[in-house]
Amino acid sequence: TSTPTVVHTLPSGEGLYLLPCQLFFINNSTPPVSVVCVEPVGDVYSDLVIFDIPWGMMEAAWDVQMTLDQLVGVIRQVGVCQDHLDNNFTFVIWHQSTDTKMVHDAFKSENYKNITDFYWHKEGHKGNQIQRVLTPAIECATIAHYKSLNDCTVRNMPPDPRQRHNLITVPHITSFALDANQKKINAAEKPRPLAQFFVDHYCPQGGNVLVIGAGAGGDVFGALDGGANVVAVERD
Repeated sequence: TSTPTVVHTLPSGEGLYLLPCQLFFINNSTPPVSVVCVEPVGDVYSDLVIFDIPWGMMEAAWDVQMTLDQLVGVIRQVGVCQDHLDNNFTFVIWHQSTDTKMVHDAFKSENYKNITDFYWHKEGHKGNQIQRVLTPAIECATIAHYKSLNDCTVRNMPPDPRQRHNLITVPHITSFALDANQKKINAAEKPRPLAQFFVDHYCPQGGNVLVIGAGAGGDVFGALDGGANVVAVERD
């Protein structure tokens, strides 16, 4: 509806192309991709963003561990579009424990506040079968609020701090979503209650959630279960 204004240019290579109403993955872009914002039609914004970043632990072509610069690029692009709408929001990133510092650094570089680590205890997870080795039954996420916690939605928080610890116990996935060839769509699929938890606490009722990397749809369905509207992006 208007002439796009270039607000940030990505380096040559893989990137995201963001508009207030659309999100596209662009692979191996040459020349460099420009992120543009155009005048939105209606209120198109995100109250909550969920991103399960690649871990680099599987054979899938998409599972390539991100660098700090790549992660900052994605976080910056999301912020650019929300700035255009003068909107603050909460961003949740699932990641390996070894990537915690990188995620914190990426959030800090883009002016996020109240950065908090969060843990999922995978109830019933068997993991390592060697008796002398502890079973890895925890996955990590980091929660951050864009610009100001006070301007982001926060709800359903009990007054007693003992009732709002930064972890949740949810059974691990035992029945994975399958593709047309009866193969697992995503071996790292998340159970629905995780996204629903974040919606219940960081998204207004009927608010908007952006899921980057929809995978098998666990985060998408969980956000829908929480009563949110969802925009889901999947490059594969």
